[in-house]
Amino acid sequence: MKNSLLFELPRRLPTLADGMVCFFRPISSADPHRLKVRVWAVKRQIWSELENRLQEAAIKIDAFCHPFLAAELDERHPTAEFPQVAPGLMLIQGESGLARMVRRDVSGLTDKTGEVLAAYGLSRNFRQDKIYISEIPENLRLHRFTKSRNLAFILGVLIMILGGALIYRHWEDQERQQEAYRRELLQLDSKIRSMNGRIEEVKTLGEFARKMQDARDDTSILAVFEMLTEKLPANVWVHSFRAGNHQIALTLSVAGDAAGLNESLADLPDWNILNLRQQRGSDGKEIWYITLQHNMYRNSR
Repeated sequence: MKNSLLFELPRRLPTLADGMVCFFRPISSADPHRLKVRVWAVKRQIWSELENRLQEAAIKIDAFCHPFLAAELDERHPTAEFPQVAPGLMLIQGESGLARMVRRDVSGLTDKTGEVLAAYGLSRNFRQDKIYISEIPENLRLHRFTKSRNLAFILGVLIMILGGALIYRHWEDQERQQEAYRRELLQLDSKIRSMNGRIEEVKTLGEFARKMQDARDDTSILAVFEMLTEKLPANVWVHSFRAGNHQIALTLSVAGDAAGLNESLADLPDWNILNLRQQRGSDGKEIWYITLQHNMYRNSR
């Protein structure tokens, strides 16, 4: 829009030569398909002098706005005049809704330059229009909160650096933890393979032991103990016991009368006396050395 106006205005207004500086402000319109624009022009020499004075005074500004450019015209206030700023000039809104400047005696009227500029400068329209109102050099622009912005930028950079370091540390911790898990899994796999190998060895030994146990049809020792407990007299003690090859070797100690021991041994079910020796000890007790053989294997010898 700005470039179009700068191209079109010199064609329609011959007074706007190269020696003029033009600024404008978009004006809201009831017709949504049309946009009204208020144009403000000043000689380039005057504008340059004004910039130099502002620079010498070290004054920073957001925009330079003439009160005629800031004035709001409507049906209730169709005119705007500023005797102190522009004596003898008045801005009038015509029937077409467009404003034009005319010469008029306004010396007796009250100047409201401050009120008009303040109302426009504090409005939302000014924040939107200031990029068109005037071309302010960079050295005259007002930069608010420069230190705060710089501090915020530095803090943002620090936050990004710390955030990146935190993310990298978290990633590194995850990698270290995963590496530890991988090492533990490898060690666990090695232990499992070793245990599986031992299990296979134990299985082989177990199978061999089971086959040997099945092949060895020997007498149950617990059954023999139960039988001896029931048949032997109360004054007889077993000092040694050895079983194997369907034979039992006993060493008995007899305290007192041993007359009934022969009958008890002869009464053992399924067992016969293969060998028997007696000996008296130094303490007066009798020591019996007995070898028993199972009846099933008596005739196999």
